[in-house]
Amino acid sequence: VDSDNLTLYDTYQSRNEKGKLEKNNLTTRVYVQLPYINVIEEYKGLDKFNELELALYIFANGITDDIMGLEKMKVIGIMKDKMERFNQDEELRLAAYNRELNIQAKNSEMKANYIRGKEEGIEIGKELGKKDEIKNLTLQLFKIKYPDEDIDILANLEVGEYELIFKMLASDQPLEEILAMIK
Repeated sequence: VDSDNLTLYDTYQSRNEKGKLEKNNLTTRVYVQLPYINVIEEYKGLDKFNELELALYIFANGITDDIMGLEKMKVIGIMKDKMERFNQDEELRLAAYNRELNIQAKNSEMKANYIRGKEEGIEIGKELGKKDEIKNLTLQLFKIKYPDEDIDILANLEVGEYELIFKMLASDQPLEEILAMIK
């Protein structure tokens, strides 16, 4: 709800810099604060709604039992007629059913793609984590074994190279052999 403008709907028209309305304007913007219709319903009650408020309420909340109970309103009669015609027209029902099936299929496909993408992302993250872990362990062990050596020689190696260097460090291989393996 727009707290600066507490109206259900506002109409706006195009004006020029001097404030004159545009002649022969084909567009008028109407902004509807749909959440505000429920606030109005709490204070006013459905039975005191005008036709526009009822139409907006139906648009926001659907046709509820409370709406169906309002027989005297023209909007309700129109909605009931449309529902009856819809229920009697088999082609229309079939088209709506197929549309709903397509929406469900699309939503299912999107959800499956999301789950698949998430799983792939987790796998990639695990692989990157393993690479970082073996790299960090190798660098730490190298610093412990050879504190005076420049660690930059171990930058930008492949995972297999880090694993091999780690094994060489763990088995106390001489620094010359490790450096020869890197180059």
